[in-house]
Amino acid sequence: MKKVNKINCLNLEFQSSDTRIHRLLSSSRATMKSIMKSFVKTDILENNDAFVIPMISGCFKEISEISLAPNTEIYVLKYKDMIPSNNLKQFRLNCLNLLVEIIKQMRK
Repeated sequence: MKKVNKINCLNLEFQSSDTRIHRLLSSSRATMKSIMKSFVKTDILENNDAFVIPMISGCFKEISEISLAPNTEIYVLKYKDMIPSNNLKQFRLNCLNLLVEIIKQMRK
């Protein structure tokens, strides 16, 4: 499932008129872990709760290993010779910053 869809589903849980408090913690944790798989080192993600992993560079994968959306990855691979490496690095860094911000907002 796409990251945006996961966030939207979680958001619906919060907006529900039914009592779902018992599902919110596990649903939030699962959504955060799913998003964090894109940029947090595997060993850190597997051995820690998503709510306590610090959002600092030491916990992140290398910029070149940051997972992009599947269609974006296909595009990057297809046109990698045409994309200047510094532009691609900046794009991946921007994606990382967005993902980190999403996690920070989810933790509030």
